Formats: sequence, C-alpha cells, structure tokens
Amino acid sequence: MTNGWTNEAAIGRWDAIPRAALDALEPDGGFAKRALLNPALLRLAGDLRGRRVLDAGCGTGYLSRMLAARGATVVGLEPAGELVRYAAGKPPPDGPPVHYLQADLCAPPGLAGAFDVVVSSMVLMAEPGLDPAVLDSAVTAAAGDDGARGYVHLPNFCVLLAERMRSGS
Repeated sequence: MTNGWTNEAAIGRWDAIPRAALDALEPDGGFAKRALLNPALLRLAGDLRGRRVLDAGCGTGYLSRMLAARGATVVGLEPAGELVRYAAGKPPPDGPPVHYLQADLCAPPGLAGAFDVVVSSMVLMAEPGLDPAVLDSAVTAAAGDDGARGYVHLPNFCVLLAERMRSGS
C-alpha cells in the first residue's frame, strides 16, 4: 500500500470512468499516446508477426488492437471489469482477434512462460502492488532473438506536457 492508495482503489477509479471519456481516447489512446508513447513502444516491440503478446493493463484495448493488427496474437489482461467489457465490445482488429481477460495484474493466473513479449503501457505507476517481475515471468525464456525484455514507461508529466502543447496552453 502507498499512502492509502491500494490496488482496489485504483481499479475502482478505472471502473468509474464514463464511457464518453473512454470513447474520446479512441482509436489510439488519445493525443499524448499517439504522439509520444505509441511510436516508441511499437518501435521497441519490433516485428510482432506470429508473436504471443501480453498487454498487461490493457485498459480500453486500443494497444492490444494495434498489436494484433501488426500480426501478434494478443491477450489483453485488465483488472477493471468495465474496461474489459469496453475493450471486448470494440470491433476486432485487422489481424488475429484479441482475447481479453479480467484478472489482477499482481497475480496473473497461469501465465508463466506463455508469451514472447509483454507490454505494459502507463500501468506500472497505477497499480501500487504491482511487481514488474510478475509480468516478466510471463515471458518465455526464448523471448526475442536475443532473449531481451523491456518495459516502456512514459512518466505522467510527459503526458501532461503533450496535452498542454496540443491545446496551446
């Protein structure tokens, strides 16, 4: 627990986001993610054709759909039930279908070694009980050509700066 902030409190906040606010982020997560995060994350992920990808904390599923459109077989893992329902209700990508699963990121069920790549976009700071090593265990020992693993984390202040730049303030 961090200053009274718990996983349950975080999940409750995500579950309470109005649908109109979620719709405003389509199709690519909003301006800051489109301009800053998505290009870097997709470049780091490389060629995903035929790769098994876990999108840990998939939220609205926009990134899961982008990854599937690049040929990956994607499981979107999300603890907030409303976000899972939202993601599952979106049209499937051009590519393999995305399987969405509601589960606690702090104790994902039976995922050890099941994936070639794990992405977690803007999630590590939102779940106070999350240990990145738990997500790392979901990656197979032969991840990628060189066995390298990576996490992309864009601090919130960069998102705020991008939004201010877009609005001209």
